[in-house]
Amino acid sequence: MQWIISAGRPTAALRGLSFRKSRWGPGIFDAPALMRTRLVVVSELPRTRDTLLVRLMGAGRTLKLAIGDVRALPSNAHERHLALPIMIRLRLEIPADPAKQTKNDREFLMATQDVDRYLQQIHKEGLEKGLEKGLVEGLEKGLEKGLEKGLVEGLERGRKEGRDEGFAQAVLVAYRARFGAPPAALVAAVERARDYAKLQRWLEIVTTRSEDEVIAALRRLRPVKSASRRSPSPPRTSTQR
Repeated sequence: MQWIISAGRPTAALRGLSFRKSRWGPGIFDAPALMRTRLVVVSELPRTRDTLLVRLMGAGRTLKLAIGDVRALPSNAHERHLALPIMIRLRLEIPADPAKQTKNDREFLMATQDVDRYLQQIHKEGLEKGLEKGLVEGLEKGLEKGLEKGLVEGLERGRKEGRDEGFAQAVLVAYRARFGAPPAALVAAVERARDYAKLQRWLEIVTTRSEDEVIAALRRLRPVKSASRRSPSPPRTSTQR
């Protein structure tokens, strides 16, 4: 059975392919039996907590209401954690150039500013942790090689480590929200990727790709073992008698 999700009602397709209302409830339509297909019209789904995550795939007013429903949930609601990767993915798909953004794009960016604030909070926590660590290291180093130089180097290192640690945490949070506990390979890859651009790329992969695609990306990181070649044996020297 395949499911098709449509933001609005495709009237011509419903009529032409003989879809009929499903017993599943409003907004869901069944195709003829041989097609083994159901169609979900997101804009016609009831506004309930059960349909919230699907309604985030809608557009216009439907999406705006769904985002409002996410905000109204308790802070520990599991839907909040599941909705985060969806909203991150949608934000990443919007052009960075304001001239290329549609009215719906701009409305969505305004309505999902909480996502940016959440990522900034993770970044801030990581930065503070990194600064604290850097300050301690800087003081220790400063005692040996000069307090001023040690503090500067320690703070610079702490600032970079804090920023990177914040993004690393965001990658793992997004994976956990979508697929469950992150595999050890992903944790190791994120810990090794102490580079802002690499961590940003991992965040994009985790929030926009399927679980299988994430695993495939991890496999591509594994070093390929080169086959060991045996050195040729030295030629035998024959002794003449």
